[in-house]
Amino acid sequence: DGVKVGANAFLSVEDDWIAEQGRFLDRRGVRVVVDGTGITEASALLAINKLALLKRAPKDLIIASPSGTIQTAAAQKNVRLVDPTAVNRVSAKNQTLATPSTLNVLDRYYTGEDELFHDLRHFAHGESISIPKGKTSATELNRHIATGGTVVANDIFYVGPYIASLKDLLEHDEAEFTKFKGIKIDSTYLLSKTPAALAADATALARLGLEVVVDLRRDQMHFDFIAFYPHIPNYASGLLLYDNIIAKMELIGARNLILRIADVGGMRNNATYIEQRDATWNTFATRAAAKNINLHLVFATDLTFSSTANFARTNVFVFQTTKGTRSPYALVTTTGTTGTGSTKIYDEDRGAYATGYFAAPEAPPKLSFSDWASDYGITNGTSDSDNDGLDNLSEFATGGNPTNALSQGHSPRLVTSISGILYVYPRRRDVALAYWLQTSSNLVSGTWSDGGYAELPTVGHIDDSFEAVTNLLDGVGSQSFVRLRVQDGQF
Repeated sequence: DGVKVGANAFLSVEDDWIAEQGRFLDRRGVRVVVDGTGITEASALLAINKLALLKRAPKDLIIASPSGTIQTAAAQKNVRLVDPTAVNRVSAKNQTLATPSTLNVLDRYYTGEDELFHDLRHFAHGESISIPKGKTSATELNRHIATGGTVVANDIFYVGPYIASLKDLLEHDEAEFTKFKGIKIDSTYLLSKTPAALAADATALARLGLEVVVDLRRDQMHFDFIAFYPHIPNYASGLLLYDNIIAKMELIGARNLILRIADVGGMRNNATYIEQRDATWNTFATRAAAKNINLHLVFATDLTFSSTANFARTNVFVFQTTKGTRSPYALVTTTGTTGTGSTKIYDEDRGAYATGYFAAPEAPPKLSFSDWASDYGITNGTSDSDNDGLDNLSEFATGGNPTNALSQGHSPRLVTSISGILYVYPRRRDVALAYWLQTSSNLVSGTWSDGGYAELPTVGHIDDSFEAVTNLLDGVGSQSFVRLRVQDGQF
């Protein structure tokens, strides 16, 4: 009913970030267990204070022989202290989760839900398996760089959007990282880490002689929480967040920031919105210049700009040559290259890791419906094995459990925005399923159309197996209906 995290990793995360993620954990009542085996009293007290940022989620700290000070602090913060001897740690094949137990911990590490559910059926329910799919240590999950002879000295390596520790990652493949000029990280990593953790990252970067470039992700100015146009109520809080990113760039020694500019829906042809967009990135440039940071802009070549756009700034560069000063960088993906700079930055492709460089220790096979279904003892994709209203193929497509009516995976959702109504659905990364939407003006005629929406280019992250696909619904009237369709080659 929860997750376990090591004390050192937990202490490296910013309080604001824990509080932000805590709202998600609180809503779902996810238990958070911090493994404090061997930590000092000062670290234990700090961990208790950080756990207290989670308001409703159950909270445990594994610690041996806690002092009276620790016991008092834990009682005040509603944190349960658990002696290591009371923890039932399960890892080896044929061990079982105890019932009852003070605390059961499945001490294996996973990259996705399918692997976890596979092992839980063995450890929790005694089902026979040939070998557990979870790794016995977190380091086994680290991807290794497979550079071969392809590295150019000017290349900048993208470490991916969801790393736990940059320092640990660099040390994991130190010899390979030194072949590069630098690395690219996402701004969300900076926001999540404490100054002390970033200082350790900076030391590792300096020791290896690596430049660091920051990508302002989830941040294209009309998306999520980082920055908004001046007429949006939380514009001011977005700028505070941006200033926090700039401050943390200083801590890690980063001097270059990538900003992606795009318009959606009605914004593209609205002169007021265009002017406000340009005013926003100009404000970004001014604040970056105050800290001696360069801004590198990415935008479609047909994007319209207003007279407010100041491309003459000395700290503003563009990946395209149609405006201002050309950036020395070029973004490389599997689908092509953006910009003509001499330094290649290996960028993400639909949320994947850097093209051509990251290689898992063993390449995971593509998940098929038949393999997934066999784990649950089912064969038919059109049947509804748990009678929850979703057929088995739909459960596969959304991450549900076809034998548990309470587990329906990731549900599609409707979101209102200034552009219109958005329909967001989960899509598997690891299989070749076809997903599309159908729309209708009523539920009486039974007539559905495959049109009536536009898929937006930005793909979000749900977990290692799923991405979030956002669609802008066209011409939504007073009564409109939309449904998600999925098709697999086996049916």
